[in-house]
Amino acid sequence: MPVPAEVMFDILQLGLATSDTHTLRWCACLVLCYCWYNCADSGVLLLRRHVTFDVRGITVNAQGKTLPRNVACPIHRPRLARHDPHGLVLRLLQRWHDTAAAWQQPGDVYWSMPSDSLKWRSSVIDSWLKQLLPLVGHAPPAGETWSGHSLRSGGASASLAIGVNMFYIMHHGVWKSMAAVQQYLSLHVLPSDPAYLFFGWMLPRDCPS
Repeated sequence: MPVPAEVMFDILQLGLATSDTHTLRWCACLVLCYCWYNCADSGVLLLRRHVTFDVRGITVNAQGKTLPRNVACPIHRPRLARHDPHGLVLRLLQRWHDTAAAWQQPGDVYWSMPSDSLKWRSSVIDSWLKQLLPLVGHAPPAGETWSGHSLRSGGASASLAIGVNMFYIMHHGVWKSMAAVQQYLSLHVLPSDPAYLFFGWMLPRDCPS
């Protein structure tokens, strides 16, 4: 089931406020996976060299099962997002990027820390999500569970809810067919202010009068 945008917004705010490096890592990882519709396995295996910050914003060179290893697939989020005027998403991701620069090399897993003994599997994302939910006062509704794949579904469903073109959703999530992306979409996800903050930049601009 998709993670609601409201939950992800609270995780975003926690990541910006925390003084704990582990919590910052968890929040940044989940927000990036949500915003880029990452599968848990591709999200957790992201390398530092796959992430670029510049004056335009942030670019993630997407990795996934449907992409050949030698093919680049850069997915960009602009710095001046219309519905995120304070740049909260980029501020959080930049905070982790700058913090981790003290110990990471380009070939390191993007979420790694010096003391890690983790095996980088999709279950890491599930674990971090479960540990963060009590900290932000949220839990799945009765009968539902949220996992790493709920971030991919939640991001795509929130984008659809605010009117993002299906072609953009498919490109951003590296889905190759309508049948593939439909498995992740839920019509029960409704428009919300946090959904616009995360994905409003993908909407077309109004024509100048």
